[in-house]
Amino acid sequence: MFRVLKDTQQPQFSSATYTSSSSSTSLSMAMDEAMINRLQGIKRSYLSLTERLGDPDVIADSNLLMQVMSDRSKSEDVVNAFDEVRC
Repeated sequence: MFRVLKDTQQPQFSSATYTSSSSSTSLSMAMDEAMINRLQGIKRSYLSLTERLGDPDVIADSNLLMQVMSDRSKSEDVVNAFDEVRC
């Protein structure tokens, strides 16, 4: 269900992994603590980047703004899938 990831890779879920509540329950049970901790860390980073988008210093620097937006978008699908599974 999951593949081994390098530190720089984001976990990826197939659409079949989280399409129904019964499959999300089985996925939640299948996730080990290390994977949950990693996904929670990705979510914390995502929320931090979202918060930075409102920082006047980030808004004033177009290059920094583009970098923050790019970094945030890389983890958005993972965070949304994790949130869907955890509900």
